Amino acid sequence: MGAINHDKLSDHALDVLKDAGWTEARVVDNTPVYKAMSDSGIHLNDSGMQFCDELGGIVARHYFDSEVYELFHINLDQTFKSIVQEWLLWYEKQCGELLMPIGQSHQKHMLLMMDEEGKVWGGFDDHFEMIASTPEQAINRLAEYEWTEPPKNSADEE
Repeated sequence: MGAINHDKLSDHALDVLKDAGWTEARVVDNTPVYKAMSDSGIHLNDSGMQFCDELGGIVARHYFDSEVYELFHINLDQTFKSIVQEWLLWYEKQCGELLMPIGQSHQKHMLLMMDEEGKVWGGFDDHFEMIASTPEQAINRLAEYEWTEPPKNSADEE
C-alpha cells in the first residue's frame, strides 16, 4: 500500500481523485523535482515524498455554475516554482516542524505542506493552519470543499 490508506477516503474524495486521473496503482517519479527542491534548501521527508509519489500530477476540480475551478493540485513542478522560501521558513517556525511543500489549493493561493508525521498544513501569506492530521483527512477535507460563490480569479482583482 502507498502513502494513502484508500479505505479512509470518503466516496466523494475517491470520485474527485478518480476524475483527476488517479488510480490505486498510480506511481509517479518525482526524482528530478525532489533534487531541485533539495538543492534549493527545501526540506524533504518520507511522508511527503510517498504522498507525492502516489498523487503527483493530480489536479482536482470543482464544478460550480457550469464553470470549472481547481480545488487543489499535487503538482510539485508548479508548486516548487511558486514557493516563497521566506514564507515556508515562517510556517515551519509557527508549527515547529520541518515542512515539505506538496501542492496548492484555493486557486493556487494556499501552499500545502506535509510534516514527517503526515500532518498537512496550509499557508497563504500570514494565514497558516493545520489542514488535517492525516493525508486521508486532508484529501477528504479538500475534496469536500464547497463554494457558495465562484472564487475570484487573481485577474479579477486587478
